[in-house]
Amino acid sequence: GLVNKKGAYIIEPTFDSVCEFYEGTAVVELNHNQGLINTRGRFIVKPEFDKVERTNVGVVLVGLNKKWGIVDRSGKMIVKPIYDQVIPLEGGGACVYVGATGEWLQAPTGGKWGLIDKTGKFLVEPTFDRFESFVGELAKVWMGYKWGYVNRKGKVVWMQNE
Repeated sequence: GLVNKKGAYIIEPTFDSVCEFYEGTAVVELNHNQGLINTRGRFIVKPEFDKVERTNVGVVLVGLNKKWGIVDRSGKMIVKPIYDQVIPLEGGGACVYVGATGEWLQAPTGGKWGLIDKTGKFLVEPTFDRFESFVGELAKVWMGYKWGYVNRKGKVVWMQNE
């Protein structure tokens, strides 16, 4: 639970653990599952997941059965946990990794990166070996030893020839 400066309970002790609050939410653990609460102790994301991570782009990453998905700040599932890794993008959509052969919660290996829109539809099928963060409207991508740039709509705008 949580107490105020006077020692009075704000949220009754019902959780196994509570992380610190950030932007009005805290990750909690209950019966080995994680969820997300607001400052009143009400669930935004019910404790149904193996892992819950807040992001700085207004969505929450949820991990279940070694796969990742995205939930919005109201608790609505945006992208079901079906990807090996998910990097949400500001304004919606995400870079997603599929076909990983490494351990869960470690840097992924053996798969490919793609790009989905905010509904989960692929803008770019998973074809990239590496996908760097967007800077402005472009992200650097790698296919083997070749690199290039993709825009936020998923269009490859330039790819190295050699």
